[in-house]
Amino acid sequence: MALINLKQIKKIINYLWISMVLFILIYLLLHPTAFSAEHLSAFLQKFGHWVWLAYIVISFLRGIFLFPSTPFVFAGAILFPEKLILVGIISILGILFSATLLYYFADAIGFGDYLSKKYPEKIEKARVQLNKPQGKWLVAAWAWFPFVPTDIICYVAGLVQMRFRIMITGIFLGETILISLYLYLGKDILSFL
Repeated sequence: MALINLKQIKKIINYLWISMVLFILIYLLLHPTAFSAEHLSAFLQKFGHWVWLAYIVISFLRGIFLFPSTPFVFAGAILFPEKLILVGIISILGILFSATLLYYFADAIGFGDYLSKKYPEKIEKARVQLNKPQGKWLVAAWAWFPFVPTDIICYVAGLVQMRFRIMITGIFLGETILISLYLYLGKDILSFL
């Protein structure tokens, strides 16, 4: 009986992760309203007395599967309208947790070598831009812009070995502004969606 080596384990984890991300993406495409703030808040209400714990766990784990935080921020605002500051803190901490995982495990999921070989010029350009003194502001701008996934910049920052402290500061700045706007303008924003 042969032992499974580390490379095989990494490959299995990669396939499981990719499968989960694809499953979520396909499910989202087939059932777009299933991940709306209203449906997520209804789902979380099923946890009864454990609703806060469920909200915290989901807020922290959603980034592993590259799922956007926005619907969860709005779901928290719907569930806990009297505790918006706490919703904001949990949301930001969940984003920072996800950003940290994606940064440190950027190469562990195996795409680093592939991307470096397929797009060496683009990877080098990202390395140069993100490691400049204004790199923090590039990350903050990316994190603040609501129509691009923050998880991608975290992954790229880890891949190009941007200093963690600078990356996480940029994420914190951009996401704090965005989440504050979401929570402050929440009802107005939801009426447009």
